[in-house]
Amino acid sequence: MGRITRIITISVLVFLATTFATALKVDAMGGFSVNPVFPENQNRENNFFDVRVIPGTQQEIAIEVANSGDEDITVEINIITASTNQNGIVEYSTPGLRDETMSWALSDITTIPGLDENREIAVPAGSRVTVPILIDIPEEGFDGIILGSVHALLGITEEERSAAGMIVNRFANVIVIRLEDRGIITETEFILGDIRAELVNHHAAVLVEIRNPLPRLTMGVNANAQVYPVGSNEPILVSQNMNVDFAPNSIFQFTMIDMEGFGLEPGNYIARIQLEHQEERWEFEHEFEIMPQAAAEINEAAVNVGLPTQTQQTGGGNTGSSLFDNSVVVMIVIGVLAILVVAIASFLIVRSMTSKDRGERGSKSRKNDSGMDFSRHLDQGHSEESQRWSLAPPEQPKEQYDRMPRQQEPISQVHPEAEPRLQETYREAPRQPEHHRPPAAPQNNLSELNQPLNEPVDPHEVPHKASLNQYNEEDLAAERERLLEQQLQQREKEELRRFIMEQRQQKKDQE
Repeated sequence: MGRITRIITISVLVFLATTFATALKVDAMGGFSVNPVFPENQNRENNFFDVRVIPGTQQEIAIEVANSGDEDITVEINIITASTNQNGIVEYSTPGLRDETMSWALSDITTIPGLDENREIAVPAGSRVTVPILIDIPEEGFDGIILGSVHALLGITEEERSAAGMIVNRFANVIVIRLEDRGIITETEFILGDIRAELVNHHAAVLVEIRNPLPRLTMGVNANAQVYPVGSNEPILVSQNMNVDFAPNSIFQFTMIDMEGFGLEPGNYIARIQLEHQEERWEFEHEFEIMPQAAAEINEAAVNVGLPTQTQQTGGGNTGSSLFDNSVVVMIVIGVLAILVVAIASFLIVRSMTSKDRGERGSKSRKNDSGMDFSRHLDQGHSEESQRWSLAPPEQPKEQYDRMPRQQEPISQVHPEAEPRLQETYREAPRQPEHHRPPAAPQNNLSELNQPLNEPVDPHEVPHKASLNQYNEEDLAAERERLLEQQLQQREKEELRRFIMEQRQQKKDQE
């Protein structure tokens, strides 16, 4: 079982490493950066290009592309005209829908000399390249603003593209460009555009186009929309999108997605739209028709039509057109999360089994010199009580403690024949408080006891010498055996305490 789990874990990790290797490699080329080179007529309060231009002139701006890495890179540079995407956000990275009222688009009046046929420049390792950008200002000038960006995209080789497979992660830098001539426009205006049924993010949906016909950046618009069958007061689709930002002369496709999976029925419908911006309010109502062929094609391609229905969630932001409605992205994210969960679970299982095996091997091999198996105590139900022991030595029984000799003076300093008698005296003496114990014998008196027995010794200087002869070698051996037994018991207890503490630590590690 443990071997199979390890194989599964290794396979999952190899899959993840292979899938994201190229993306990580591209991200690792972190030396790529782009910085603006501001002209003299730049508004210094902003860190993007905010330039007051003069009609009929050529405005020059520039960017500096830096490569602090150790490999040469290529950078693709494009000029993007600002638009409004389906999420209600101003888009600076990809081209979007322009309203027919747009007089001048930034990408139409801008050129970048020095680019190759792929709109790329080469940046050697450890160097910086300045890229000029030329903007031809209309001779008649313009009202409001012209808005867009310079988009720098890190190049990728064919080898990296092939190795990346389905996931290609490319690093990009975006710098906003805002041009102003005669001044900004203060009024706000919206126009209701086309309404039609479409397939959006693999779901059936109704798109309502809301146009901003003015060269003004209008921010913070609240939008609500409902679709009713003609002659009914019950809406089939409801959507709300808060804080919509409209780029100048752009079209916002207000998307109402069929999240319940009912599909679209052919017939006539009425769309009602309400917009709010600051103190102003707009209301639109328009009748439209869904043709049978269009409804059949959309329902056939929708991923949720015919599945169990669910209540449509409305309100609270970019409902109906959120990026998270993209089923492909959602499925990829779910798949990656599932793989990560399997990898983590496999790792925890392997770790638990490894810790268990290590604990069993430790229990079998942990014995002291006397041959005592400490795991036996845990198996007999003493584990809980043993784990409550502290690091302090356990309290000795009074009888056993009274039999332990007092080590006031080293026994080795006493004459060999006097050793048993002195030990017996200490053993039989009652335990007294520390401040009542008699002081130790002087060092000079003890040293006199080491003289040979055949020399004359004052009987008053060696107490109990007459009784020392009563102890033979057998008594001395028994006394030594008793002391060794006490030492062995103390050692066993210390080993048991150490074993219990290690078991407790292993249990904490496993938790």
